[in-house]
Amino acid sequence: MKHFGLFCCLLLLLACKKEPVPAPIPVIGILQAPQVLLIQVPDTVRLTLELQGEEDLVSLKVDLVNQALVPVTSAQVYGLSGKFVRLEIVYPLTDANIEDGSYFLALNLNTARESANEFIPVQLTGIPRFATGAVFLTSNGNQTRIYQTDSNALQPQWRATLPFMLKEAVYDPATACVWITGMGVSAVYKYHLRDFQTTTVFNSLPAVGFETHINMHLGPQWLYLGRGQGNVVAVDGSANQKWLYVLPEGYLPGWIQHLQQYFLVELQPIDPSGPRRVRLIDPDRQGLIREFGLDGPLLGAALLPDNKILLLVEVLGQGQLFRYTPSVNRFEAETGPDTRNFRSLLPLPSGEMVLRSTQLVRYTPGLAVRTGQFSTLSNGTFQFVSHDPLLNRLLAVQAQEVSYINLTTAAAQTILLPEAVRFGFLTRSRK
Repeated sequence: MKHFGLFCCLLLLLACKKEPVPAPIPVIGILQAPQVLLIQVPDTVRLTLELQGEEDLVSLKVDLVNQALVPVTSAQVYGLSGKFVRLEIVYPLTDANIEDGSYFLALNLNTARESANEFIPVQLTGIPRFATGAVFLTSNGNQTRIYQTDSNALQPQWRATLPFMLKEAVYDPATACVWITGMGVSAVYKYHLRDFQTTTVFNSLPAVGFETHINMHLGPQWLYLGRGQGNVVAVDGSANQKWLYVLPEGYLPGWIQHLQQYFLVELQPIDPSGPRRVRLIDPDRQGLIREFGLDGPLLGAALLPDNKILLLVEVLGQGQLFRYTPSVNRFEAETGPDTRNFRSLLPLPSGEMVLRSTQLVRYTPGLAVRTGQFSTLSNGTFQFVSHDPLLNRLLAVQAQEVSYINLTTAAAQTILLPEAVRFGFLTRSRK
């Protein structure tokens, strides 16, 4: 009887046992997002999210996926902590091979036990994919001349002249133009490839004793201008100012470059004996992420995997490679003893770099310092090099001679210009 009573108690306990409580689903809130994101590559998606859960949040994964929900670009993952996070995501879209069409920006929020998904419709216009030739800029005295070729990038013809010595030029495929700055002028000029016209698009206050515009860089969304006022300004494709970053007193902007989640600004001291520094700031909020010192002028930079940065620094007159790891604030030599004097660093979409010295060299960084691989692309001392992602080829300038170097086949083609070239770009459009 005693055993029977115990058996009944066990049956009663089992009958009263509750079902396990399911894990709560986290919530993704999207602030001020349109019903459909309209994007023309290259561009950067910027959204503010409110993420919350009854359990601690672990991570948010951001993907661009097609209609079958298959990723078409690299994912971006944000580590999270706490039960509520307000997060500004910055998701660059720069892949030259993305087709036009309808996509989704996929948001995947995770706790330790559960996840939530949100899909934002994206209507995407891809990067221009038809080769239209090449454009070249020359400078002689107080004149800058612009030449443009036929669609085969041959037969250059003079198209326009500007009344100043050329300083900087960058090609912008999204607006089918070349942005130009000159010595001793306070305006930025735009050369329009379709009608061969030049216009003044952005005027800045002159900086007494300094060039008004020191340098420029074309990011995935905006054009950045380093100025003699001691600041950096960003303008959109219509030359409307978007933000202004002021440097510490006593410094001018040296090298400037957008590196996805970082915006890099070299702090060049007005006093030649002053320390030279580099700042990494948030590209949107302009908050300081890291600051570190350099032993010489910065000549180039590129983002590596794991958010590390490859830097080309001139040390005692020699261009040398260094690697910087922001997470641990570590700065170290990228290569072993190297007598080559690299003068520029050009990142490629593949993650490789093109380095310019007495040769053109392809460099593939390794996972750690001193594990990268070099290979020669072309012999010769070039003054400038640019890259065409559409046909994966380089344009390399050597005085009046311009070489088109195919990075897939290593085949090269050469044309001559009437005078020495300062800048050259292979062009493209959508027709």
